[in-house]
Amino acid sequence: MQNIQLINDIDFIEDFSKVTTNLTTRDAEDYLEYMCGKARESPDSNLFLQCPSQATKNGISKIFDFSVGTKKNGLTMTYTGYHDDK
Repeated sequence: MQNIQLINDIDFIEDFSKVTTNLTTRDAEDYLEYMCGKARESPDSNLFLQCPSQATKNGISKIFDFSVGTKKNGLTMTYTGYHDDK
């Protein structure tokens, strides 16, 4: 299995916890694991995780963005932020 270095993972967990309802830090960590699996399937790509409106505090669906790059020692997945899904 290919190593993945996570960049800004703490920022993702904080943002995720800030905008979602009834979801925990453990849920955010589970989603990061899921995104790592997607990164292995799609190296050198931009990925996103959609949070439906029912799960957000303001009732607006959110998109959490990640970029994936290949390095000498494995993959790097960087959380780049989130925005409203319009």
